[in-house]
Amino acid sequence: MTENLLVAGDFSGIQRYVLNVSASGGGQARRLRARSFFVELAGEVTIWKLLQACDCGGDAVLTSGGGQFLLRVPAKPGKEERLLRIREELETRLFSETRGDLGLSLAWGSSVEDALLGKEIEKRRLWSRTMTSPVGWNLSQLSLEELADVCEICRRQSAALTRDDDGQTVRVCRRCHDDTEIGRRLPQIETVSLDERGGGIVILGASIRLQSSKDRSSGGTSISRPISRHIPLNSSGQPLTFEEIAGKAKGDNLLAVLKADVDDMGLKIGETARQDATLASLKRLSLDLDKFFSRDVQKELTKPPWNSIYTVYSGGDDLLLVGPWDIVLDFSGVVTQAFQEGPGKIYGLTLSAGIALTPYGLPMRHGVDWAEAQLKQSKQQPKNQCSALGGTWDWGRHRQILEQAKQAVRWIESGICGRALIHRLLTLSQSSNPKMAALWAYEVGRNFPSRNDSNPERRQLRAWGEEVLAGLHNGQSAAMQEICVELRYALTATRSRRA
Repeated sequence: MTENLLVAGDFSGIQRYVLNVSASGGGQARRLRARSFFVELAGEVTIWKLLQACDCGGDAVLTSGGGQFLLRVPAKPGKEERLLRIREELETRLFSETRGDLGLSLAWGSSVEDALLGKEIEKRRLWSRTMTSPVGWNLSQLSLEELADVCEICRRQSAALTRDDDGQTVRVCRRCHDDTEIGRRLPQIETVSLDERGGGIVILGASIRLQSSKDRSSGGTSISRPISRHIPLNSSGQPLTFEEIAGKAKGDNLLAVLKADVDDMGLKIGETARQDATLASLKRLSLDLDKFFSRDVQKELTKPPWNSIYTVYSGGDDLLLVGPWDIVLDFSGVVTQAFQEGPGKIYGLTLSAGIALTPYGLPMRHGVDWAEAQLKQSKQQPKNQCSALGGTWDWGRHRQILEQAKQAVRWIESGICGRALIHRLLTLSQSSNPKMAALWAYEVGRNFPSRNDSNPERRQLRAWGEEVLAGLHNGQSAAMQEICVELRYALTATRSRRA
């Protein structure tokens, strides 16, 4: 008999659950942070319950973050029966609390490979135990309850309570009520505790206490840790709405959604586990990555100008941030450089990102879907790229692209060139016209300043136009994608703000 069992867990539907909130008023940001926080705590409660069932301490946790975890527990008699019971309990509670939006795949085996394979099999039959019984389908779970008084926030469950929501009286279900309360209190909360005595907010059957600096611990707490999740605040200490965050952008008051994660993380986990049978290297890798995303990135976000960026989630090996579009573009380069100099250099890892621009009034799930599509584009070979503003580039080009884009903004703002010229150049750059070089030469000759202009900035604009033209003559048409990104940036940064 093997000495240990490897237990692998994976929460499914995280993005759908977190983002399935309304966009009305200031409530969207509040509900996003509450649901993201719920997912994070659900993961910690799950791990805690598994450790309790297996009579283990925190040193049994090998990896944890991003909704996934891997534990190593002693393979004592009766251990698998305990795991089966706790899995059934957790699945039942998750289904009840999230109506199936958030699922858990849990499996175990004698090796990392067996546990991960079992987890993937469980993901393919998610909710199978909840939806079936020994005699067939569980009809009570397959039938939706009739919602006579529907929750006005999620529209998924019956309303049970009435509360004030941005000055409006709304009827809400218990889950949305708790989410709203968590979101309201979270900016002032410094620590979160799992209290076995009860009396806190209930998540998967566990009592969670949210504590500010004014609260005093009164004992009975089994787990307590500080919160590290950046929320932009105004001068009065109140959380900024997405509209207020977008108002800090240059030009068009748009938000940018940044979605990034480590490339080929699954392969790295398997490789690390095979190279070190003690799994100490795997645990160190997980801890270093989670420290980078959940602590180092969050610490950086407390500094201006990054402090206007909102954290939806950041931990494990990925992050999802929302902020003023231009500031997010700059911050993506800062994060990537820090990653390359830290965990990336130590473990030979790379990071890819997708950035989507979106109006603040749209439900955030749309912006995240667009960012997800951009991230997939960045992960086309070669990886280690950024996709935004209609282009994809290697991180080594990031700073140069943004610097040239900001130079174009200065040309427009100083009157050296008009937006109409930038529009024409963008249309030309996006075309597949075989006469592109000739058309670009016409624009340079007719509408760009003279090479001998007395204004050095005007001469700089002319030199840039001629440099692009030389590239077209030399067959460097691929560089036009970067030109398009720079021109789109310049137009967005000089566009009038929307109401």
